[in-house]
Amino acid sequence: MVVGMYKVGKTALVNNLIEHPDIEMRSESTEGIDVHLCQMTEGNKWTKWNSNGNEIQMISILDSLLQAEQVVDVSHTSTEKEQTSQADRLDKLKDMLEKEASELSQDCPLVSVWDFAGQNVYYSTHHFFLNERSIYLLLMDMTQDIDSSETKRKEIVDSFKFWINSIHMYSSMYNVGTELKPTIILVGTHKDKLSGTDDEKTEYMARFFNKALESFQDNINILNRICPKKFLINNLDAEDPEYANIREEVRNLAEQQCYWNEKQPVKFVQLEKAFDEVRKTGKEIITFNDVQELNTNIPAPLESENDIVAFLKLQHLHGKVLFFDTDALRGYVILSPQWIIKAFKCFINHKDAHIPPRLLRQWSEYKCVAKLSKALLVDILTQSAYQLDCQIEVVISYMEHLNVMAKPICPEDFPEEDDCTEKDPSTIDKNARKVNRQPRKHYDFYIVPCQLQTKPNQDIEKLTNPENWHQTQALCFVFKDKFMPPATFHRLVVACMREWEIAQTNGAFMVYNRFGAFKTSQRSQLRLWYWDHIIYAKMVFQSQKEENDDAIDPNTCQNCRRILYENLMAILGLLPRSSNITKSTPFEEYIQCPKLSKHNQGLFKVNDCIVKHEFACADDHKDNESHSMNKHVVLKFWYKETLDEIDDDRDRDFDRVPTDVDLSQIAQSLEKMKESWLLGIELGVPNVKLEEMKFDSWQNKRDFIFSVLMEWRRSKCEALPKLRKTIRAVQKNQDHFVDVYDILDANDSCNAATNSNLGC
Repeated sequence: MVVGMYKVGKTALVNNLIEHPDIEMRSESTEGIDVHLCQMTEGNKWTKWNSNGNEIQMISILDSLLQAEQVVDVSHTSTEKEQTSQADRLDKLKDMLEKEASELSQDCPLVSVWDFAGQNVYYSTHHFFLNERSIYLLLMDMTQDIDSSETKRKEIVDSFKFWINSIHMYSSMYNVGTELKPTIILVGTHKDKLSGTDDEKTEYMARFFNKALESFQDNINILNRICPKKFLINNLDAEDPEYANIREEVRNLAEQQCYWNEKQPVKFVQLEKAFDEVRKTGKEIITFNDVQELNTNIPAPLESENDIVAFLKLQHLHGKVLFFDTDALRGYVILSPQWIIKAFKCFINHKDAHIPPRLLRQWSEYKCVAKLSKALLVDILTQSAYQLDCQIEVVISYMEHLNVMAKPICPEDFPEEDDCTEKDPSTIDKNARKVNRQPRKHYDFYIVPCQLQTKPNQDIEKLTNPENWHQTQALCFVFKDKFMPPATFHRLVVACMREWEIAQTNGAFMVYNRFGAFKTSQRSQLRLWYWDHIIYAKMVFQSQKEENDDAIDPNTCQNCRRILYENLMAILGLLPRSSNITKSTPFEEYIQCPKLSKHNQGLFKVNDCIVKHEFACADDHKDNESHSMNKHVVLKFWYKETLDEIDDDRDRDFDRVPTDVDLSQIAQSLEKMKESWLLGIELGVPNVKLEEMKFDSWQNKRDFIFSVLMEWRRSKCEALPKLRKTIRAVQKNQDHFVDVYDILDANDSCNAATNSNLGC
């Protein structure tokens, strides 16, 4: 994947990397993403892929294989000798097919070259395609003065940091525990415009990139992703030997990745070939029924609908198609991933000159408050240069699914709320935490948050700390490595619009650039905003009760927190092509000190608060204003259930270091726990040690967890209450909480009953 700022020479580099006889390559700036499928041929060349040749031979072998299988199936009356001969032929054909597929993949591997547009307007969509299965060429223009004026330098460095952080973030979510290997190659462009000898130019490039990387000096994980080799190129010289060196380094890095030589089911080859033929006709979208029909027309059709879905998911993972197995989108397969960029671009780059007079008012509303009427949406797509007028419903479904836009919920009467008095913790079902969502009515227009430019009339501080409302502390989703793509917040706002009615003030929606407010009950609102790498959430309540604790309903706060968490996880699961977040998230939850409101000040990690009882809040206060905090103050609104569960009188009964038997029983109960790696981190087990345990027992989850618990006991020698609280902290957002005390109590009761029976 070739990325970087606009006009740094990405497209020119791609043109020079690829051998393209008889093919006219584009030279103008990229709009969205251009994809070129190439073959790595002898002599270190990348040539445009021609999907004939070896595949024809494979199809021939497949046909023979089918005929042989049919013979074996129907020859019930054949002699034992004949059956043995037929079986031998079948095995031989299978070996030939495997060999042909192996030679095709090993001798001439394929490389898919993605040329990303550098304009900021496209950054909201590029995240759909960044993933851990790619090698990245990150380009910078060496003629730009990185030591120049603050504004220009910030633009250059911010773009560089954006791409480094984005690649790291979307490559890391699913690979915690996987050794980080270099995947980013830094390339300097416009070598021809630099003065000095080649050695002096190379030294200048090294200083340039070292300066750009200064902000990552303390982040070893990101630095491990950077390839030690850097390249300086002259895009005006197609014979520059550095292009061959770049191609060689791309292959070297790819061969080090865990996915290199990954085998694909041979039975998928024919259907993939059929997709290629459809693409040649210019089609970008086909239906699931079309896929089923294509499947029936190939020599060796996939046997079931589940096989077809598995094929489509694998194609999606490899970036060849877009396929989401949901009720709304399962019926469509996007053969050209660039299609999603074209659809998105329609809403971003539409011009005033294309607006008919009858839609001027709707156009004005769209530009001012990002309100998109159905009539304007249809007109925009109808006038699109990409012929999307016949795909309007598909475009809408995808834009909604990817949280680019949503219809706001209509105002409605909320049911009467429960009294805010505390419930007896013993009456709370701790294994029933799912938020019930009722069907709601929606307005007949959309909001597109990434288009919101309007700022509130009042100071943002008055919106986040309204004086006439009772309010909670701020819940903070703090993204790691101090990086969060703004598109993440935009999509969270869209998700909130589906959950709750947008709050209003003076008859106008309270959604602005960087801020949104939502009506969560008759008397409460969720205030949501972001700054830099932190998303803040605060619940505000209207009540005649004077005390804050009496006015605020913890159940409403907890439900809103779970909905925010679930939607953030869903959003982040959509950006890369993998669909399963199991080991880590790119953010952690914090609570802000109620006496502080400035960005990134007075933040307490929720997991620490669950485990510890009391701590000092001093770092961001003046010395005479520092104070102590305890977990009750921090957790009482957003995490009331968790607080009730960890305040257990049984702590004194289990205040002992666990035995081997205890840890074995706990490991067995945690066997289905998705957060086992995170549990190790929270218990203080070093990553290096976790790597060793993963190597020894990753296939057996119970053994892995048992090893983690044994290492924790060996190094910390802490008691069971600490382990119980840590498990609760890691599972704070899950529907089910594995209670260590209940596990050990149940086993003690079982053992007692067994001994009693033996005594009888």
